[in-house]
Amino acid sequence: MSAQNNRKYFSDYRIFNLEWENDYFLVQNKSGMICLICRSNISIIKKCNAEKHYKLHLNNQITKLEGDDKKKKVETLKNQLKN
Repeated sequence: MSAQNNRKYFSDYRIFNLEWENDYFLVQNKSGMICLICRSNISIIKKCNAEKHYKLHLNNQITKLEGDDKKKKVETLKNQLKN
C-alpha cells in the first residue's frame, strides 16, 4: 500500500462546540475537553466521546437539571474549575 491510501484525520471534525458546555457539562482546554462533573480529561474532541462520557453521569442529580438552572450550574462549575 502506498502512503496516499492511509486514512487521514482532519482537524475540521475535531472542533469543540460551545453547546456541549450546557448539553454535556464539558469545557474545552488545551489537551481536549474536561468534564465539569468529575473533572476528568477527554483527550479527543468528538461529539460521540462527549455523549459517551455524559451517559456515565446520568444517575447524577446535576444531569437532571434543565433550562436556566442547568446554565447556572454550568457557570458555577466552570468558576470552580478555574479556581
